[in-house]
Amino acid sequence: MMAQHGFFVAPGEIEQLMTAQPQPNRTPGLQNPIQSSIDGANTATDEVLDTFHAGRHITEIYELLEMCLLELPVQDLLLAQRVSRRFNAVINTSPRLREKLFFTSRLAFGNAFKAKLNPLMIREDVMRAIPLFFDHKEKRLACCYQEGYTRLYCRSITATTVWVYLEFCDEQPYLGQSGEERPMKTLERGSWERMFISQPSCFVSWRVQMYSPVQETYYGIVKGARTMGSLLDGMVESLVVRQR
Repeated sequence: MMAQHGFFVAPGEIEQLMTAQPQPNRTPGLQNPIQSSIDGANTATDEVLDTFHAGRHITEIYELLEMCLLELPVQDLLLAQRVSRRFNAVINTSPRLREKLFFTSRLAFGNAFKAKLNPLMIREDVMRAIPLFFDHKEKRLACCYQEGYTRLYCRSITATTVWVYLEFCDEQPYLGQSGEERPMKTLERGSWERMFISQPSCFVSWRVQMYSPVQETYYGIVKGARTMGSLLDGMVESLVVRQR
């Protein structure tokens, strides 16, 4: 044993000290910050992967995906058709989803019911954009614009027990807060044409009020279960028949 700077070192102890490996810090509560960050990142990655696999598992099960989609608002459900082929297939084959989107019309039992209007079609911005025009020369309605046609605007859609009422006029509505007119676009061809205007489907009574160049009023009735696309076609036909 020999002394070195006041410390006694046993023979062979120097070799043990030189060959010993550094021990990690075992003090409770103290961790390597770099290793902690790596562990945290790995945990977060595992959680993301678990969530991804769980979500993918849900989309693979028809009934679970249907239940999730039923919680969406109508407009979001329409947009969900573009997410993937799987979403599109489920939405267009599920009776409950198709009914929620008004792609089908359920049967009415008796007269003790009130028609439920399609929430998308009675939105002001959508309702005012329904493509309908008036041909003054032929005194008829049209679903597409041609030179000389007057644009019509739907100003109200209401429902009773067995009837749905549509009111159109040739005056552009004021939509701005200060009362100014805004240019109104028309709906392009799309899913709205396959929608029913109400659940269950009802008779539709419509009226067109013309103020220019002279004040005229036109009426018509469309019977039977109709989608919005076929309803507009029926309005055109009912006015033509009325004028003959």
